Amino acid sequence: MDKMDLKDKIYNEMLADIVNLKYKPGEFVKEVELSKRFNVSRTPMREVIKKLAVEGYIDVLPRYGNRVSLISISSVKQILEMRIVLENQVIDELRRNITEEQLNNLRVHIENQQELVDSGNLESFWQSDNDFHEMLFRLAGREFWWDVIRRYEPHYMRFRKFDLQINRNVDLLFVHHKKIIEMISDTADCDIKGLVQSHISIGLERIPVLLEKCPQYFTD
Repeated sequence: MDKMDLKDKIYNEMLADIVNLKYKPGEFVKEVELSKRFNVSRTPMREVIKKLAVEGYIDVLPRYGNRVSLISISSVKQILEMRIVLENQVIDELRRNITEEQLNNLRVHIENQQELVDSGNLESFWQSDNDFHEMLFRLAGREFWWDVIRRYEPHYMRFRKFDLQINRNVDLLFVHHKKIIEMISDTADCDIKGLVQSHISIGLERIPVLLEKCPQYFTD
């Protein structure tokens, strides 16, 4: 494995650990310990940490060390607000131009989600939920929009992971997914904007609950 592949591997593992909350917000991560964990020198480890810092997952604090960033409530709210605006446009585009094959692909994805809900496999449902929304953007030819969302969502992804751990009921999310597909396939007038607003705003409604249960992990 060359140096670039190794750094990518370390980066991906570190990112997964942060998003999956193995490293909690506010926790300090030490270069020496990470270097031992990944069996590398401190130089590539420092480069990985720098990249994670640029993306907002780690705060580099001079004289103190490297700390996993707290989850910014302001950033979470703004990502959710942006998602509402963009997703409404994406679904409107799909309602006008989606093909039957694309629609069937969405239906298959929802059938798979049904199995995850029935089995209580919430971890896989969390990933499937992300995949569902990514499918909507890419089928609508709005890949760039989705890439922008992913680029600026470090706080939002961890917020959702916390929410899933505390509120393990995903039934409403799944029902909304099914309704979204129904509305995409039915070109008659319907309140798609209201549905998207309700679906994404679930996260906004959960903010006070998480702040009460885990205030140490959040910042304004």
